[in-house]
Amino acid sequence: TIINAYIEFYKITNKKDDNFLNVCSTLTTEDYQQCVNRFALMRSYISPDTLNDILNHIANPCDKFLVLAFYEGLKGSNYEEITELELSDIDVNTLEFKLCTGRVLKVSKQLCDIARLSGIKHDYISGDTMLELHKCPLIFKPRDNKELNGDRILAKRRVYKRMQKIKQEVDYLELSIPRLINSGFITQIKIAASESGMDPMDFMTSKEPTAIDIKDRYGFAKTPLFQLRDTFKEYLA
Repeated sequence: TIINAYIEFYKITNKKDDNFLNVCSTLTTEDYQQCVNRFALMRSYISPDTLNDILNHIANPCDKFLVLAFYEGLKGSNYEEITELELSDIDVNTLEFKLCTGRVLKVSKQLCDIARLSGIKHDYISGDTMLELHKCPLIFKPRDNKELNGDRILAKRRVYKRMQKIKQEVDYLELSIPRLINSGFITQIKIAASESGMDPMDFMTSKEPTAIDIKDRYGFAKTPLFQLRDTFKEYLA
């Protein structure tokens, strides 16, 4: 990786700092994900059509749910809004998810249907093998009891590992959680701006209640407006 290459260069040039080298040598992929500025991770926009194409190439409902949930703004510091969602949290009449963080999110019928299907299925296709998932009410089910003890870090790692598998399955190696979140944000801004008759960029930076709600939904409520403009200007022009 780039970071490992930098560490080697750091050693070769005799820039000795044992604390720096010790810390860097223990970093994991999850640590890198936390350190990298999320705005630097977005290089292209996943449109709704591209998203549906991706979903059509995913075999398991729980994996479809994972991808679409990020696109529609479910999150949590350890993705607990996804990993702790249960069938009883889904209101099929109002298309709302009651999330463990206290948020109540209106979602698409597509996500609602996929979540319900994922919640009732207990098998998982992995290559030529059919695996058994834990028979629990969770939508994004683990395979065993290890993740039913409230360990959110363990559940978060399962999300990362599953995303790696999905990227391979759909042959879209640039698929990532930040890209799904950012692309979902762009899509919602475009739709809401069109409905209000406003320019998308003007709408995003406005004090319109819907614009504020979308920014809050995707975790951009406290992001400075100049940073939002710089990040999304290419996609909302």
